[in-house]
Amino acid sequence: MAAQRMAVMVALVGAVMPQPQFIPANQQFIRPFIPILGEDRDGPNLDGSYRFSYDSADGSTRSEVSQPTSPFTKEVRGSYSYTSPNGQLVTVNYVADENGYRAESPTGSIPQTPIHSLQQLQAAGPVFARNRQENRVNAEIRFNQQQLEQSQRTDFANDQQLRFNLLQRQRAAARLRQIGLSPALRPTSAIRPIPHPLLVRPQQTFGAFSG
Repeated sequence: MAAQRMAVMVALVGAVMPQPQFIPANQQFIRPFIPILGEDRDGPNLDGSYRFSYDSADGSTRSEVSQPTSPFTKEVRGSYSYTSPNGQLVTVNYVADENGYRAESPTGSIPQTPIHSLQQLQAAGPVFARNRQENRVNAEIRFNQQQLEQSQRTDFANDQQLRFNLLQRQRAAARLRQIGLSPALRPTSAIRPIPHPLLVRPQQTFGAFSG
């Protein structure tokens, strides 16, 4: 009897507990595929510069260009546009550099940043400032190290060229000694100048006296 009561309780609990809901595959949300109509890319290059732009089939566009402003900083400029759910075209132009991110919209509709995100950004301001300073210092160190390595490579190349020139002179002097000439008195390859025909005096000829 007790076993029957336990079986009934388990059945009731199983009936009361919520069952997982399964959505048929044909009813699941699938993000529509939006093809890219045009795309242009360049970079990233050795100096950190790059640019890209693309146009989508839904009318959205984006373009961005990054250029170094100094050995330690760079500037990013770009824009993007899309159609809002209410059918309005939204265009945003932005600039990101060492002074932060700034955006403006000629259509007057820049997406608003949530309040909690603004609070987090304000709280993280000192951390961002410290990170920017550390990045600047690290960039200066890397730049100075690269300059030093380049100078060392240039000095090494110049030293190797001087050694090569000295070795060539020593070999030339040894060849001259083998043929019995002094390196200091070796013949020159200078070509004797040809006299100008108008400046050469004609030789005077004398006829034979007849007896």
